[in-house]
Formats: sequence, C-alpha cells, structure tokens
Amino acid sequence: MTTQDKSVEQNLQELSQSNQGRRSINAEFNGSKDNNNDYGTVNLLEETNISNKEESCSCKGEKQQKKYIYTIGRVKTRFPDASIENEYRQLLMLKNDTANKTESQVFFEILKENNYLARELCWTFSIENIETYFILPRNPLDYAKLVESLNPNNDNLKETKESNNDNLKETKESNNDNLKETKESNKMDGRIDTDILIGEMGPIAPPTFCSGLILPIIVFDQLYSFNTDQLINAISKPKDLEEESFKNTAKELFERIQQIADNLGATDEHRALNYLSVRYSRIYNLVTEMYAQDYSLQEITVIPSRLIGSRKVLDPIFVFVNRKTDVQEKYFVRVDVTGKYPFLHTKLTRFYDRI
Repeated sequence: MTTQDKSVEQNLQELSQSNQGRRSINAEFNGSKDNNNDYGTVNLLEETNISNKEESCSCKGEKQQKKYIYTIGRVKTRFPDASIENEYRQLLMLKNDTANKTESQVFFEILKENNYLARELCWTFSIENIETYFILPRNPLDYAKLVESLNPNNDNLKETKESNNDNLKETKESNNDNLKETKESNKMDGRIDTDILIGEMGPIAPPTFCSGLILPIIVFDQLYSFNTDQLINAISKPKDLEEESFKNTAKELFERIQQIADNLGATDEHRALNYLSVRYSRIYNLVTEMYAQDYSLQEITVIPSRLIGSRKVLDPIFVFVNRKTDVQEKYFVRVDVTGKYPFLHTKLTRFYDRI
C-alpha cells in the first residue's frame, strides 16, 4: 500500500508514534503509557474512536464519508512545551549570523538548518488571523513545505530592489516615466502572505497535543505558498481592460471570497469558491468587465448543479446589478467537488433562472 493510499487515521497514528516523548499521555484518551516511553504518546486514532463512539454506533455500520479541505489562510507555529522551546533557544545561542535580522528571519533559518525541530513543533493554520486547524503532512517530506511557508525573505524581491536601485539612477537621468514603471513593478513583489491547504479532516486534537489548544487536525497532501500581489499580477488581463483597474478589482474579489461568512474551506461550497479564486482567472476578468459596464457584484452564491448524477457538482453564481437601472445579470461556472481536488466542469457562462 502506498503512502497516498493510507487512511487519515493510519497516518495520524504513524506521525504520532514517530514523535514519541513529545506529548505527555492523558488518561482521558489513553488508559496506559507506552512501555518504551515514560511519557507515552497521544493515540489520535483511539481518541477519535472514543470521542465519536456514539456517532459510529448511530451510523449502523455505514462507512463514514471523508471530509476534504481546500482552504486559504496562513501557516503558523507554536511550541508544544517548554522542552521544545528551550531547545530552540539553545540553537539560537549557537547561531552566529543573527545580527541585523528579524525574529522571523532567524526562526526560519534555524528551522531550515535543523529539520528535527520542525517535526517537533505544532503547526497551525490561521484563517482571518484566527487559529483554525492543526496541520500535519501526509508525507513527512512535506515538512520542508511547511518550513518554506515561513520564509520571510523573497529572492525575487531582493533582486528586484537591487536591479531597481540601478535602474533608478538611470531613470533619473533619463525620464520620469521609467521611474513610475520601476516603482510599480517593485510594489508588486513581496513576502509570502497566503497559503493554500488541500487535504482531509481528521479528529479533534486532545488538550495534550499542543499546550492545551483544541482544534481539528488536517492531514494535508498539498500546500501552496505565495504573495497575493504576485498572484494577481500573474493573471492574464484582457487587452481592452485597464491594468490598474483590473488589479484592484481582482484583489478585491480574492479578498471577498476569503471573507465570505465562515469560509473555513471545509464545506463543498467553500471548497469550490476557494478553488476558483486561485485556479480560474476568468472570474476576475468577468468582474472587471462588469464594473466597466457600471455593474456592481451584489453577491456570490453556490447551489447544487441541475445536473443530477453520481458526482457532486456545484454551481457558483455571480450576481451583478446595474448601478443605474437595478437590472440583474447572472453568470455561473460548474465545479466538480466529488474528490479531494476540485476541478472545472463547465466554463463561465450566463445563468438563467428557472421559470
């Protein structure tokens, strides 16, 4: 059986066992200690079975359906206990090149240089600056992705600044138009500020998992980290649209989708919208085009598709209202959310209400 084929529970158990000694056992979830370890480990699989005992009995033998996650937020870290925190402090004392660096830069470099410490930390995922999930990689090699998501440095930004400093001198000698372009291109680069997490929902973490913090655990298969401005800048813009207006509109739409009430990326509706916001640039073109025609985006709704079949297909609908006449226009796109990775079923087109 390959790693990808393993169940969430199996991987949680393996990850828990691979970090023996990191968590003290809690009798509420585990009645006995590990014979090979004075502290024991939290058996997440057993904890899940206990906490969901009544639910399991009520399902009458039916297999519980997997719950997939496609969420947008930020990866953060916590020290699970004083031991790990002091280990970090000792590594910090041994590190020589810390002068003129921020705390985030030093923290990232120490994790980069000491892989074992990254595996000992608690990794959380924050949505709208609120810690929402604990996250664990299905493949242990993906701890490298978690560490890289904390990278406060941007090589492109550094190179841009260096090249732009040289260009600035030449620009001052030549003309102000090039100076304006240089500043605008420099503005579009920046640090990582957004993460996309794709995976499966696991159990609720017990209090002993990370300093008493109780959150659902996500076992992720894919993690993307990027800068929002760079994402917007990479979207192809129609030739007839004004660039500055397009970028402002695209960024506003991206933020609006994230701020939809309770968008934790755990429901099929939110998974579909989050998928579109990072994988389907046509929605940004549409909104900009409608703004140019004096329409405002009234709402974004998601309904089950009229296509009834064995797969789960949703219709995100973008509702526009003319600012002068109150006339509505609706457009929709079909997204298949049956599996872990949503995909486009039908391209963007006009939506007509049933009569």
